[in-house]
Amino acid sequence: MSSSIALSNICDIIKNKMPSLYNSIIVDTSIPVKDYNYFFISAFTQHVEYRTQQLDVALGDELYQKYSSLLNEFGDKEYVSIDNAFVEEIKVAPKSSTEGLLSSARKKMSELINGGRDVDYNKITLNVDDGFLSKDQPTFLVTKESYCSLCSNCNGNGTVERNDKQGLPHQESCPVCNGYGHTGRLTYFTPSIQEKKSTFVRCIEGEIDGLDFTIDGDTLTLKDTDFCVTIGDKKRMLTRYNGKNEDNYDEALKPYIETIRDKTSEKNAVEEIAYMVIPCCKFVYRNILTNELHNGVIVDPESSATVLLNIDGESRLISSVKDSIKKISRFFGNISKSEGFKDKEDLWHTARLLIAVAVADGSVNDEEKQNLAMAIRGTNQFTSEQQEQLVKLLGEPDASFINDDDFNFHSRENAEETALRMQELSQADGFVHDTELKIIERLKFKY
Repeated sequence: MSSSIALSNICDIIKNKMPSLYNSIIVDTSIPVKDYNYFFISAFTQHVEYRTQQLDVALGDELYQKYSSLLNEFGDKEYVSIDNAFVEEIKVAPKSSTEGLLSSARKKMSELINGGRDVDYNKITLNVDDGFLSKDQPTFLVTKESYCSLCSNCNGNGTVERNDKQGLPHQESCPVCNGYGHTGRLTYFTPSIQEKKSTFVRCIEGEIDGLDFTIDGDTLTLKDTDFCVTIGDKKRMLTRYNGKNEDNYDEALKPYIETIRDKTSEKNAVEEIAYMVIPCCKFVYRNILTNELHNGVIVDPESSATVLLNIDGESRLISSVKDSIKKISRFFGNISKSEGFKDKEDLWHTARLLIAVAVADGSVNDEEKQNLAMAIRGTNQFTSEQQEQLVKLLGEPDASFINDDDFNFHSRENAEETALRMQELSQADGFVHDTELKIIERLKFKY
């Protein structure tokens, strides 16, 4: 990913912002500058939860007539709003056990796990206040799960026949309807409006190590710098309630919608979002006093232009080289045992090419030489004479010792694996020398 900012502009910014350091660094023109667009996002959302309540009661004649008339009045509607006073009447009616406790518990557990029942927002009308869902919402009857009827246990008589201790039959009050003759079920819910706020920073190109952003409310700062921005007003980007299904997302924001919903809800009814794009460019420079390569970043180059140098620290680069050498050591140790590298000629060419990449820029430190030498001497497929030949190559001033035959592999897979390891070794110190690149590309082009 190349950058939209020219290297000359980067130099000008550094010179302007850090004049005292400008003369001690050189921006590396051989390594492309990379763009990173950080999105500072602030979201406010509303989503609706529908937690079902269920009342199984015995109905007296008056309450039965009232409830049956109410149900007949609703027709085929799936959800209808009802007066809370009626719900209170049902609540104080005697309880009726028409469903097992286990079945009822399963329903409640299912709703607990799923965040309530699933209600089609096209079939329900919620209260709205100034474009937002109100906290105060009506109570809705679930018509398909509500009913009133004659008691199935006593057929509406209110009594059932039982035998006493002497075995003589007698009438007693029906235990299901409590002697009322009718039972009913009221299934209902009162929508609960859940509001959430979320503010975060994300970069779709990946995070830059060393950038430490801090969020306080709607303000974003960068640690140990003067960088500070405050996000603007939020914009309505989603409305999904009362039959409305409108979205108006900015194209640039779409990759981050999933993150917003992960932090709020997957079923938002309202989403209002504000965001800012914080452009950053990452470059590589050489400290001419220490001859070390480091990463630098310019945050918001077109505006505040905050410059950070040595963001990864010297130890990170050195560690990267050490890690690469360790991988090569393991590689030398494993390839002789692998069926893919049984051919001694492929193994020999692999070793010579890896050494060529290591010495191509004319600089191999003592630790690198020691690790590579140990790896070579630990490879049993090489004779003692071959091991000595390879170790001596580590002392060569450059990679001119390689020849055409070194690029001839019996196995295409072996060649591709070798090219991958060569590239890994060349990138370990953060700088790919032209000579290293030519060697790698030559092998890749051949296969």
